[in-house]
Amino acid sequence: MKFVYIAMIALSLNAYAQSKSFDFKEFEPYNLNDTIQIDLNGNGIIEKVYFTQTECKQLIIDELGSELISIVCENNKYLKYPDQVDWVNQWCVVYDKKVWEVLFLENGDIGKDTIVTLDKPGIYICKKESGGGIITYRNGKLYWVHQSD
Repeated sequence: MKFVYIAMIALSLNAYAQSKSFDFKEFEPYNLNDTIQIDLNGNGIIEKVYFTQTECKQLIIDELGSELISIVCENNKYLKYPDQVDWVNQWCVVYDKKVWEVLFLENGDIGKDTIVTLDKPGIYICKKESGGGIITYRNGKLYWVHQSD
């Protein structure tokens, strides 16, 4: 009985620590080895989103009947997305409607922050205490909301 009680405290502390790690009002944290099931693009079909555990870690978006989307591994065809995800150590589903985005100038310097509206939930990937970005769809296309300086 004592072991169960200690395990419950540890789980509660872990959930509390995760809740303090994300700067969102409404979110659901996941472990990196979990598969997130979500309708990212709003077409009514649930996508499975997960990290591969291969030498070149990839983030996969798998929707039944559609081409597999691989966000990274240095052959990234998705504009603004990072070309590596081995730095990611946390992720969550974001339900907030308004989030901030860091915009960049043409020369790559940081421009300004702005507020964007998420029509649907997105997936935030990050390195704890360093930042990351939100994977979402805007105007029918995969979109990266950059959230770190």
